[in-house]
Amino acid sequence: MMGPNRNFIVTASINGILRLWSPDFSKLISEVNTQQQILDCDVNHREIVVLGAAGTLSLLDMEESTFNVILRSHLDNVQDLCFNKPSAKVVTVGLDQKIYIWNAETMEVVTEFTTNNDVALKLTSS
Repeated sequence: MMGPNRNFIVTASINGILRLWSPDFSKLISEVNTQQQILDCDVNHREIVVLGAAGTLSLLDMEESTFNVILRSHLDNVQDLCFNKPSAKVVTVGLDQKIYIWNAETMEVVTEFTTNNDVALKLTSS
C-alpha cells in the first residue's frame, strides 16, 4: 500500500509485522510487531489503522512513533476495515455479524449494526 504522499510503502504480513519502506524498498523506515496476523490496514496522512485477526483495531501514529491497540470489541474475527477520510470514520465488519462505525479521532463507537441473517466480509467507501 502506497502512502498518501507516495513517500512510503506499507507492507503487512501474516506473521503480524507491519513495515514502512522507502518507495523503492531500499530502506526500512519502521517496523512494528502487532503480535497477531494482520488482516488489513489503511493509511491516512499521519496514521495507519491496522486490523488484527483477533478482532483488534490498532493505530500507528507515524509522527509520534506510537502504536496503540484502540479497539477490542468484536466477539469474533474482524473481516475488513475501511477508513473514510472525509467523514473521519472507521468501519469494521466481523464474523460476529456486527458492523461498527467509529469516530476516527476518538475511536468511540458512533453506530452499531447487527446483520442477523448475513455476515459482511468486505467494505469499501467513497
